[in-house]
Formats: sequence, structure tokens, C-alpha cells
Amino acid sequence: MTQLVSTFVTFFDFTWIKTRVKNYFDYLDRNREIKETIKELSRLSDAELRDIGITRGDIYSVAHEVYYDDLAKVNRNLKGWV
Repeated sequence: MTQLVSTFVTFFDFTWIKTRVKNYFDYLDRNREIKETIKELSRLSDAELRDIGITRGDIYSVAHEVYYDDLAKVNRNLKGWV
């Protein structure tokens, strides 16, 4: 019986379940942080946002850590125009 259980555990590697669960909780944590960042930045006045160097339109990008400068560097068709 011990041999059978040992073979079963060796044959079926369940580490992928642990990885999936960890990835899911990481995803939930990241989304929670994004929502909190958007909520906190949205509470600031336009003058306060200007003081830290962003506008209302940048809140989504900042919360998601997306920077449009990187997009312009990738798109070679826009070089010299943007």
C-alpha cells in the first residue's frame, strides 16, 4: 500500500496547484492595490495632483504602472513626431 501511495504522489505532481493558487492570490492582491491607488489619487485635488506631477488622466496609468513614454519608444513609426 505504501508503494502505491508513493508511486501515485510521484506520478501526479501537485505543485502546479500550489502555483495556481499562489498566482491567483497574487492577482487579487495586485488588483486590491490598484483599486486603492486609484481611490486615493482620485481624492486629491487638481492642485495636489499637479504638485506630484500627474493629471487626472494619468491616474489609471500610474495605478497600473503603465508609462506612455515606453510605448512611444517601442513604436518606431512615431519617432520624431511624438
